[in-house]
Amino acid sequence: MGQFTNQVVVVTGATGGLGGAVVHAFLSEGATVWGILGPSSPSRIANPNYTTVAADLTVPAEAEQAVRKVI
Repeated sequence: MGQFTNQVVVVTGATGGLGGAVVHAFLSEGATVWGILGPSSPSRIANPNYTTVAADLTVPAEAEQAVRKVI
């Protein structure tokens, strides 16, 4: 079992170089990961424990919607 088994992690900027590495690190430790992506950012990670949400986090209503989907 990984250090983050049964834990949920939210990663913003999940399609970037650093964000993608963070997503992979948490997945390898057993986390369920939600990646918040910009509206035009495609996801390149295929894993059953990874879900994406498109949101512009500079828009408060979109940020709130993204968090509501996670919780």
